[in-house]
Amino acid sequence: MTLCIDTEKLVRDSVDKSIRDVFSMMIGAELTRIEFETRETSRPEPENIEPSMTVLVGLTGDIQGTLSLSMSDLAAIAWSHALIEHETDKVDQTVVDAIGELGNMVVGGVKRRLAGNNLAMSLPTVIRTSEASLVFPTNTSPIQVQYDFAGYTITFVIAMRNA
Repeated sequence: MTLCIDTEKLVRDSVDKSIRDVFSMMIGAELTRIEFETRETSRPEPENIEPSMTVLVGLTGDIQGTLSLSMSDLAAIAWSHALIEHETDKVDQTVVDAIGELGNMVVGGVKRRLAGNNLAMSLPTVIRTSEASLVFPTNTSPIQVQYDFAGYTITFVIAMRNA
């Protein structure tokens, strides 16, 4: 069962506030939301996509599903540099760990904002795939929100449903 409109708005607003708070508090960056859309559960993968890092975190409880955060390698490197002054020109284990921590902080903020829904959060999983490659169960109505971070696009996909 997909989320009702009120719950969907609550989850979307919680994600928006959480990601903005994390970027502001951790690295002093303000995010600009550049796109918001409902997306298909699966869609054809475009050709010539840029490699990217994706953090997946599951939530279970009264609402359940997956939250994913995707960004290009260059955005991931910029995040890790801004967070811990890590100097690199390629994705290494420190960048992967920094992206995993970003996912953990953002989803932790979402969980806190949705505390009345008896939620439990999985550990973040970092994978190398594009946001366009992610597919979701048909019993969800994924919502995609994109942000600008230092000229890079960060894509957050919310794929939740009522338990």
